Formats: sequence, C-alpha cells, structure tokens
Amino acid sequence: MNVPLFLRQACLSACALALLSVSANAADWSYPLPDKSLAPEVSICPLLYDKTWAYSVEIDDGPASTATFSADFFAQYRFTDAPPGVPGGKSMPVVGGAALFAYVIAANHSYLSPQTIRELLAKGWGITNHSYSHIGRSWGNPPEILTSEQIREELYWSQSIFAHDYGEGRAPTHFVYPNGYTGYAQLFGEFGLLSASHVGGPGGCNMLDEKTVLTSMPRAYLDEGPWSGKNNDTPLHQFPKDGPQPGHLQIDFTHGNNPDPESANQKRWKARMDHISARYGKDGDDTMWSAPVQSVIHYTLARRKASVAVKDGVLKVTLPDDAPGSPLTIRLEGIPEATQMPAPQGGALLYRKGTTVWITTPFLGKPGTAAPEPRIRRDFTGPAGTHEFASPVQMAGVQLYHIGKPEAETEVRILLTLADGTTQTLGPKILKAAWGNGNLLFPVLPHRAPLSVKKIEVSSARELKRMDVWVVGAADKPVAAK
Repeated sequence: MNVPLFLRQACLSACALALLSVSANAADWSYPLPDKSLAPEVSICPLLYDKTWAYSVEIDDGPASTATFSADFFAQYRFTDAPPGVPGGKSMPVVGGAALFAYVIAANHSYLSPQTIRELLAKGWGITNHSYSHIGRSWGNPPEILTSEQIREELYWSQSIFAHDYGEGRAPTHFVYPNGYTGYAQLFGEFGLLSASHVGGPGGCNMLDEKTVLTSMPRAYLDEGPWSGKNNDTPLHQFPKDGPQPGHLQIDFTHGNNPDPESANQKRWKARMDHISARYGKDGDDTMWSAPVQSVIHYTLARRKASVAVKDGVLKVTLPDDAPGSPLTIRLEGIPEATQMPAPQGGALLYRKGTTVWITTPFLGKPGTAAPEPRIRRDFTGPAGTHEFASPVQMAGVQLYHIGKPEAETEVRILLTLADGTTQTLGPKILKAAWGNGNLLFPVLPHRAPLSVKKIEVSSARELKRMDVWVVGAADKPVAAK
C-alpha cells in the first residue's frame, strides 16, 4: 500500500507490510509471540507510542513561511517514539498542519506552491482542508451565509484538488472553518470529513472523552495581535496551567511565525516551545506526541473501533473497514523479562521495560478519505487562451490564474465548443480593479453533468497567466500542479 505524503507522518515507515493483510472488510496485522504459552494482558494504548498527551500546531491560509521557516523552527523541538520512561527511542520532530485553501496556492511568492507543499509534507507535516476560496462568515454586517450549493462546490473542488495533487487519490479528513464559519459542517459526511477546528480557546480537547465534539475543536489563538494583547502576553497563553491531562490534544493556531529572531513574536514562540520541550519532550518526561491534528483524530477513532487479542500464541490486531487508517500502539503486560521478543517485520516498532512490551503496528487500513465522485484530473495546464483538444473531453471545470492589478474591473468569460459543434459560455467572473493573486474557478461540476468539449477560448485579460483544465476521470499519469 502506498500512503500519501500528507499521511506519512503517522505511518512510521514506508509501510511494506509483510504481516498486514487487507480485505474488503478489515485490515489485520499479526505478530507471533515467541512462546505459545504466553498469555499477556493486551490493550490498545490511548495515544500513539503510549504518550500521555498530543501537541499540534495549525498554520492557516498557506503562507510560504510555513515551509521556509516554521517547519524547521518547530522541528528543533523533539520527542521520541518510545513510551514515556523507556530509553532508546528515535528522536522525532514537533510537527503540525498547513490549513490550505486552494484559491491562493501558487498565487505568488508569499504563498505555498505545490513544490513547497510537497517539501512540507516530506518533513512530516499534514494538509488540512480550509475550503476552496475561504468564503462564509456568520459575523459582520451583513454576514456571508452560504447556500448548500456554495458549500458543496467549495468542498468538492478543494477535496478533489488536494486528493489529486497531494494525496494520490485520497483527500484530507480534517477541516479548518474559514472565518470560523461552521455552516460547512452540514456537508461533512458527503465529503468524508471527520473533524474540524476553529478559533477560540482554551486551545484543546480530550481524546479520551467520547463526548468530545470532533467537529468543534478549539485552538489557542497565537497570532501576534491577540497574543500580545492585555492579559494574553505570556508565552503559555491558553496552555493548560497545571499541565496537559491524559488524553489532552493541544492545538496552537497562527497565520504564520515571524522569522526575525529579535521579534517579540518569535521570542514568545521560543519561550513557549522551550517550556513544552523541556518539560514534556525528549529532554523532559517524554510524555508528548506531536502530529498533525488529522493523525491524532485518526488514531482516536481507529482505537475505538479496533480489536486486539492474543490467541494460540499470536497477537492479532483488526481494524474495521469503516475506521480511518492509522498505526496503533499495543501494550502487552505480563511478558517475563527473560523472554526474547523478536523485532516485528513490516515497519513495526517494539519497546519493552520490565514485564511490559509495547508494539506499534505499521499503518493499518486506508489513508484519508476517497476523493469526491465523480473523480477528476487535470488534463491541461498552460497559457490562458485558446486550447483545442485532440479528442473531446468530459470537462469538469477550469481554473484561471491571475496576478496583478487590472486597469479596470474586467469580466472574464470562457467560450466552449462542444463535441456536437454548439457553443456554451462559462461565466462571467469578475476580475476586480484591485491588486489580487489567485485563481478564478469556472465550475461545471458538481452542480450539473460534465460537458463534452473539444475547444476552449478564454477572453483576453493581461493578468491571466495560466489555465488548468479539469476533466472527469482518474489518471494513471495526472498532469501535476505547478
């Protein structure tokens, strides 16, 4: 099984699962004990690596500094993949998630590009869906209340693009509400979204409490303005005063870290992370697990649904097909210290202390969630203008990328020549007379059937630099995002 980059942080290895079998109904993993007479007490640990609590940082809106500064800044703080109090664990970096909305990816040098997103994923970070164009707002005068059709379009296109470009066909399951607008939740089930976070303290929730509402997870608001405000100007703002309790998930949120080491913002972040690392990380009691929020949610839901047992000298772990994919840490108690426990195959981990053994399985089950149907792929990327297809395509929509300031407000239309020789027009969309960077989406899906198109013509506008044409169908060799 190939696990997409944005899910590999929780995978532990390349997942060549020698002892893993996946059926239509479940994922099974087994480990033969060295002595069939062994009858240990076996359980699934509350958190991965049997850690006490989890930490994640979410950086919203995709600033380029997430890859150029933040990932390395947090990576200097470490924990290990061993249970607390067990020596010899592998050093692991503190990581988080980039909450992206597709509209601004590659808009200009101040935003993440597809390449820098892939670099970020390779460092163990995750992708969080932050909608397509960051619309919706329950506050303001007037508020921006979205229709179900608008929400469906936002989620269909964002999930499709993330699955196509970064997830090898699998989409994220975690969402960050744009502008705190929770109206998106009404369609989460349709698009495989399991959890969501929003602005507002105290910055975390408990993963051991089954009453925790996973679609309303609070985050500590650590942008410079709120953080430096009255009564907030402390490095440990919205961090548990008495320390994290068992099962606590601490989510710190910002729109970006200041890379200037002399800035008040970086000094606050450094003091915060120095405290967390010294107390709870590799050089402290090592009770912290750090991962993207999605990985913590997946582990929690997988733990609740998985079963584990020892029978006839074999440890067997079963993850039902309706559970999200995740590795699981299994605790076996009552193994005599003299018993030699061979290292598991297939990328699993084994640690022991006294008569207790911990085994962390490889990644079990399926990563992420399936891309929305119908599946789409990028068929063409190139200059915005006229493009004729070698044969008609089933068009799903078009993205036009723009940069700069139009001399005047401009209407942009796309003229389509259909396979039967008739024409249809998409649009108009308005390119406003203000400096802007991003893309204009001209969707066909999900509100109507795809159009059979043989030629596309874009009305001229100096600021339109590129167009991506999306068509129905999964590609063996999809056209990559630039």
